Amino acid sequence: MRETLLVILFIISLSSYGEDSYKHQISFGEGMSTGWNSSASTAETDAKLGIDDFEMLMGNLSLNYMYSTTDQLQIGFYYKGERNITEIDYANSGEREITENNRSLYLLLNYNFQKDLRNSYYLGFGFGKESYEDDTDYEDNTTKKTSYDVSAQVLFFGKRFDLDFAGLKNITYSPMIRIANGKVGGDLEDTGVEKLVITTIEILKFDVLF
Repeated sequence: MRETLLVILFIISLSSYGEDSYKHQISFGEGMSTGWNSSASTAETDAKLGIDDFEMLMGNLSLNYMYSTTDQLQIGFYYKGERNITEIDYANSGEREITENNRSLYLLLNYNFQKDLRNSYYLGFGFGKESYEDDTDYEDNTTKKTSYDVSAQVLFFGKRFDLDFAGLKNITYSPMIRIANGKVGGDLEDTGVEKLVITTIEILKFDVLF
């Protein structure tokens, strides 16, 4: 969260506070938004679990960007890359390293019902693909690989509210509801899962316009 706030402040410093029209938009918050973080953790476990050591490294980077082609129409993309590494040392079976690589890429189209983007309702559509790879390396040099992908369409609807009362001309509060419909492929499809439908309400979402 701290890194995200620093990015917002950086964008504000580059933007022109006198503009009434905006060409660029970057979205922050939960879900399909801009952000990055990294973390490292260790854990101590009960001896009954047979784990001598547990370590985890996690990191991800995401960007949601829109460009205004007209006063009310925006096109853009969403990208997210994530990499997690977990190392587990079992007392009886030795070390095991699990590496997860996840990527998402969507093309987005957004229509604003008003020319004043800072206070407009908006309706958008996107389509793209998410891929998930999981490699587990064992101490005997064997590797187990699993992977699957989701081809999805996304429909979203929301409303921006300006934050002029707080002196933030370039930042809007923009909650929305998002519905994703995806077709599954790869190892997950082999388990019998064919389709996913996910509905998300994003309350903590902000758009930076510049």
